[in-house]
Amino acid sequence: MWRALAIIAVAFLIEGPVPAASLNQNLFNNFVAMKLPQREIPVGAKWLPGIGPTGPGADVDNLVTSQSVSNEVITSTLKRQLAFSIGTFLGLDANRSQTLDATFANLAIVRVSDLTKIRTVRAGDQLLYLAIKASKISIKTDTGSAASLKAGAERRDVPVTLTASGGNTSVVTLDGSDLFIAYQVLQLGKPQVRQTIVPHQGGEEILLGKYRFRFCQCAPGNPVTVEWGNLGDVGTDGVIVTKRITFHPVTERLNEYPLDSDFSGNTITAARVRFLYRATQNCSPLGSVTTPAGVPTRICGPIKFPKADNKIVLTTTSFALSPVARPEGPF
Repeated sequence: MWRALAIIAVAFLIEGPVPAASLNQNLFNNFVAMKLPQREIPVGAKWLPGIGPTGPGADVDNLVTSQSVSNEVITSTLKRQLAFSIGTFLGLDANRSQTLDATFANLAIVRVSDLTKIRTVRAGDQLLYLAIKASKISIKTDTGSAASLKAGAERRDVPVTLTASGGNTSVVTLDGSDLFIAYQVLQLGKPQVRQTIVPHQGGEEILLGKYRFRFCQCAPGNPVTVEWGNLGDVGTDGVIVTKRITFHPVTERLNEYPLDSDFSGNTITAARVRFLYRATQNCSPLGSVTTPAGVPTRICGPIKFPKADNKIVLTTTSFALSPVARPEGPF
């Protein structure tokens, strides 16, 4: 599941991967054509309106490339903008770049795999979430412009071929697999904080229908072991992934621990938990009874868990993600 995102109003650390299947497809829109194609883009960098991406992008192992993306993500408006961008990149003037007819094939999207590993982003910030490449870019134009495009591609070290299409028309085909041509910026919404307090009896409790907690104090006065798991995080073997911590119920009663986060629809929910634990047991004085062998012993009643001292305090912080239609920046 997911790992630590940034500190919002209060710090919370979250762990685990975000399943690609959980990504709402509504996030995959509002692509923006780059003013000029680029070979390097810091995908995963914080985006400052008016400035663009700042700081490093995501680590290489936190980027995923989706191949064979449907060409339907390239709308007619975006197609015109991309053609203009590529024409300008290859040296055509603005007037000729506006007349280009371009098609794009074999699209690939490079995006952040696990948003919660991006430690530089806070709720309310913007993030350079993904960028698009097209392995094949075909531009249909007049013969003179086609020759200029081919020469510009060769100057830029972009593999290119030129074929005649009949009359005064030619087709320039570019290998764009090394060029980012479009991108998307996400806005992280304001955090919504919710606290849930549930009493426990020292055994097992399930909160919000998904977080399962199991307590064990092996002997009076010992540290308490808590095992937890997300009931939705089940492997192909049917086993729920679990984690375990040990804490002292007196000296560490104020400690908070990160739980797995959720990505449902367009909303990330991070969670942290605090445990209150105190077991009591009434016993008769030692020697008040004896065993059949004459050994002094005592009688103890059942272990009890006073409601006021045995609680699970779960705090969740949720915020929505939404694509930015017109990011302000230099790209």
